[in-house]
Amino acid sequence: MSTNARVRWKYRPGSEPFVVYDEERDSEAAIGVPGLLNRAFSAMVLWLPQRREVHAAFERHQGGTRGR
Repeated sequence: MSTNARVRWKYRPGSEPFVVYDEERDSEAAIGVPGLLNRAFSAMVLWLPQRREVHAAFERHQGGTRGR
């Protein structure tokens, strides 16, 4: 038997942090609560920079020489 829960927050298209909890138990264990086989907790952030952020970073890298 396994349980998986995921919580995410999409604060803009392409960018979202999320956490995942996963637990696996032995469903053929003796009477009572099934024994724990595996448990995991993960967190990740997906971030897609907006066009203006990419443009500003490019300008900083080029030293503002674009268009000369």
